[in-house]
Amino acid sequence: MNTKKLIVSKYFQHLMLSVGAVLLIIFVCEIEGILITFLTAAVLAYVSNLLMRRLEQWRVPSVVEILKLFLVFSLAMTAAQK
Repeated sequence: MNTKKLIVSKYFQHLMLSVGAVLLIIFVCEIEGILITFLTAAVLAYVSNLLMRRLEQWRVPSVVEILKLFLVFSLAMTAAQK
C-alpha cells in the first residue's frame, strides 16, 4: 500500500485553528439559551441521582423519594422566581 503524506504549512494550520475557534465561539454564543437549559438539566439529573441513591440506602420507598424530590425542586423554583 503506497500512501502519500499530506503536507500542510504551519501558517495554514494556525489560520484554520483560528477560524475554527472563532466559529466555535460564534456557535456557542448563538445557542447560549439552549446550552444553559441543557447544562441545568444535567446538573439537576446528577444531583437528584445522588439524592435518590442516598435515600435508597436508607430504605425509603421510591414513591416517597420521588415526591420529596419534586417538592424540593418545586420549592426551589418558586423561591428563585421571587
